[in-house]
Amino acid sequence: MLLDLAVETGSKALLGTRVQKGADFRTTIKRLDEDYQARQAGASIPGIGRVLELRDYRNGVQHAGNLPAPDNVNRYAVYARDFLDAASVGLTDLELEGLSRATLIEDADIRGRLESAEHAIANDNAADAALQLAAAYELIARSFRQRQPWRRRGNLRQYDVRRAVQQLQTRKADSTLVRRFTEALTAIPAKRALPSHDARKIAEASLGGGSADGRQLLDLLQAVVTELDYANERLEASMIIGDLGDYTWFRGRVGRAVGSWGSERFSYLAAEPPLERDEARRALTLLLDTALRQQRIAQSPASPHSMIGLAERRKWEEFKASILGLAEANDGRRVTIDDIVAELDDPSPDDVEPALSELISEGKLSQLAPELYEVASRPKP
Repeated sequence: MLLDLAVETGSKALLGTRVQKGADFRTTIKRLDEDYQARQAGASIPGIGRVLELRDYRNGVQHAGNLPAPDNVNRYAVYARDFLDAASVGLTDLELEGLSRATLIEDADIRGRLESAEHAIANDNAADAALQLAAAYELIARSFRQRQPWRRRGNLRQYDVRRAVQQLQTRKADSTLVRRFTEALTAIPAKRALPSHDARKIAEASLGGGSADGRQLLDLLQAVVTELDYANERLEASMIIGDLGDYTWFRGRVGRAVGSWGSERFSYLAAEPPLERDEARRALTLLLDTALRQQRIAQSPASPHSMIGLAERRKWEEFKASILGLAEANDGRRVTIDDIVAELDDPSPDDVEPALSELISEGKLSQLAPELYEVASRPKP
């Protein structure tokens, strides 16, 4: 029954859009043979008769409860493979071994990683397959993020939290305000005069506020950031993969690839225990399904009348114009990504890279300062 299913599924895949909806097994094989004959000067697919016998054999097993002999199963397995291989070569010029769903993926970087994973699995190298699969997921996630409607992102990161708390702890009061407050305190009529040094301490404590211990606040805010990162990662994964359980399994068994900003290079954090070959196959199938699903979504035409889309695009164009304005204001001096983030209302660095890429493609690169050009046009390794 599985051999019969493999033949039918493979035949429909080779027919592609020419598959007749609702066609039975024999009709599908007949149409495949017609396509083959059109390309091979009227010759039929070798082994087509054996494949039709396989359907009869399968009917006896499924409907009459006949128990197949092991020798017959092995023989028809060869027939099925030879038939699909001959049909594949005749229609696509590719042997069955060379066919992969990865070839359907348009993004060259994602396709390359998944093909490398396939080769690693074929060579029984599950460790390398895990690395390639982890990197492939990160590339799929990047592609997904780039297609999302642009919005101003907040910089809620561990580094930003630490810096904000440190500034609160080290903030110093304005010396002029401290002096005037001290003078005001000493001028207050009282039975007992307030010493000037005590008045100054009161003024500094009231206006400064930098001597408080901020460790508890820092711990609390960092815990909040950690939990938000956790929730955000899984929310995004559920939109990319479609099943949070599959993502949880993938992360736990495949590991994580950590990319460098503006680069396609990844460092790899392996899972423990090491990935097994069967698990690598499962992970590969999951990412092939995910990549092709995301590709179909990306190819779906957007409504030209979407007011939300127009509004988001207008914001995006304003953001790009702000970058150009900053570059021009610096009169050609070096401007870093940090300068852009600091000057333009704290946009996320993740927003800056695609904005620079669009400015380059639009031919506005001459208006950018040298450092922006260097970052935006950095070649992939």
